[in-house]
Amino acid sequence: MQYDVVVIGGGPAGVEAAVLSARAGLCTALISDMPLGGRSTWGSLLPSKVWLKEAQKAWIAGKEAFSLAKLRETISAQSQRVASEARTLLETAGVAVQSGKGEVISPTEVRVCGPEASDRILTARYIVAATGSEPVFTPEMKPIPPHIIAPRFAAAVETLPSSILMVGGGVTGVEYASAFAALGVQVTLLQKGARLLPRMDAEVVHAFETWLKEILSVQVVKEASVVALKVEDGGVVAQTTSGEVYHGSLGFIAAGRKADTTFWKGDPKQLMLTNSGAVRVNAFCQSSIPNLYVIGDATGAPMMVNQAQMQARVAVHHIVQGNDSPLRMQPLVEAVYTHLPVGQIGDTTPSEEAYFVQKFFGDLLKSQIEGAELGMLKVKIDKQSGTIKGAAAFGPNAIEILGLIQVAMHTGIPWKSLQAFPLPHPTYSELLTKI
Repeated sequence: MQYDVVVIGGGPAGVEAAVLSARAGLCTALISDMPLGGRSTWGSLLPSKVWLKEAQKAWIAGKEAFSLAKLRETISAQSQRVASEARTLLETAGVAVQSGKGEVISPTEVRVCGPEASDRILTARYIVAATGSEPVFTPEMKPIPPHIIAPRFAAAVETLPSSILMVGGGVTGVEYASAFAALGVQVTLLQKGARLLPRMDAEVVHAFETWLKEILSVQVVKEASVVALKVEDGGVVAQTTSGEVYHGSLGFIAAGRKADTTFWKGDPKQLMLTNSGAVRVNAFCQSSIPNLYVIGDATGAPMMVNQAQMQARVAVHHIVQGNDSPLRMQPLVEAVYTHLPVGQIGDTTPSEEAYFVQKFFGDLLKSQIEGAELGMLKVKIDKQSGTIKGAAAFGPNAIEILGLIQVAMHTGIPWKSLQAFPLPHPTYSELLTKI
């Protein structure tokens, strides 16, 4: 069957691209080999956020307020709701939804593999691949439920462990580490690098790490590259390259993800990849094959839903408007949704062309009233134009504060102009305008 646009992938980016294409008057199909919502809804992002919310409630009300059975019910119900809402959006827009694995066999042909699809071929003027990413495992470090798990198995945990070895100090690792620690589990966080959250500002991450260790009692071990995670005597043992050995009752692997490029079945030489194995795309999310657009995790880091959805908008606008499209990728907030969140937007490295402003949550009446005085905001400002080049924050409502900064960055509002308008008092957002 002939389409204007065929989208591969039913996650947030794929749904966004398909709906926008159909609303633009393009005959559109979406192919998904799993329930709508994708891996982020059914295996990674959504379940982790439910874990964090339930753990936060228990941190405040007491461990007895936490129920694994209730957590599983909440994850299932919310996942079903996201999938249902996605289907309604797609059907209302007129998108043809097909079940199966989408494989690009030529720049204009997609093979749909699966029992329902009977391996038929769809032709399209444009193809948008939103196939996401997969966790990285090795033979010596892979899930062995129930003793060693990964994010996709977290909802199946039957009882809280007494101790856990968390392998990986990126976003997923620190989120789950904080959740388990809030529930009273002894957490050892093993990070192969010199610091946690290596993509974020070192000074802000240091403040975040101090909170993890001093308030949540997480044992953070850096420069601990785990090469093997084994089940021994009913527990788990982690071995590092330096020969160190760590013991726990549960192992959790959160050691990174890789782009899923298995959708491409054409000539391997045609599709250009980055050094990390992701698809190389231009400013409009076009791959080396002009009518093949790739969006989301398949294009590499940062692997974030807001990044993926923005790429969907950029790609569809380019399909419709060509090079005259006004949409371009701009810095977006990268967030960690721990009990006290941490995040960053843009660049915060020192520069002779910029200066920094630092503000502290403890100076806010809102923080003082709520007893949440930990945290800081760091903003990088261009000396010549006064515009914001980047910002990082750790503390209550840090992500919402960075969202306001994102608006200022995208619209070119200088830092001093942003400060000219006092925000509601008392709030956390007034950290931006407090003198």
